[in-house]
Amino acid sequence: MKKKYVTLLFLLALFLPAVMPVYASSDVPVWSQIDELAPSITVRGNQITVQYAEGQVLEIYNLAGLKVGSYKVESSEQSISTSLPKGCYILKLGKLVRKISIG
Repeated sequence: MKKKYVTLLFLLALFLPAVMPVYASSDVPVWSQIDELAPSITVRGNQITVQYAEGQVLEIYNLAGLKVGSYKVESSEQSISTSLPKGCYILKLGKLVRKISIG
């Protein structure tokens, strides 16, 4: 009985690589291709720069959770000037969420 299982496992291991699918590969890993086009947010003073988020909406919340601003991103790189007072804010762009400080 044991010999049958060992033989079956051996045959399975022998033929398993033959039925495995073959995937094409490239020089650049897939995760780095995705990260290059991932939305990004940078802040300098009252200037918020959004990249790779065309068609999305940037929402700004204060720390109490109240929405203090909402901006439609029209291009692949857009700068938004805000008149927010000094303080900490939460920026939401699709699934991307960032905590920022304006000072």
